[in-house]
Amino acid sequence: MSKKRISEGVIDKVLEKIFGAIAKGAQSAAINKLKKDDPSLARDIEIIEKKKKEIRKKMIKKYGNYANYEKAILSKYGIT
Repeated sequence: MSKKRISEGVIDKVLEKIFGAIAKGAQSAAINKLKKDDPSLARDIEIIEKKKKEIRKKMIKKYGNYANYEKAILSKYGIT
């Protein structure tokens, strides 16, 4: 393990990029390499992807499709 200190800002940026890529469904070569190099991280990414699919199914079941869900949520909070 490296003895260098990493600032929280750097960690936050890395996590933001990873979660952003997962949210978009863009499995880049870098994320695939991370998953290959770190089995624990790979398990966590798989859990996140499964939860994303579950949430999407619930949204579609409740609202019919994503567009209807988006309209319902935006109007609920007064965003147009």
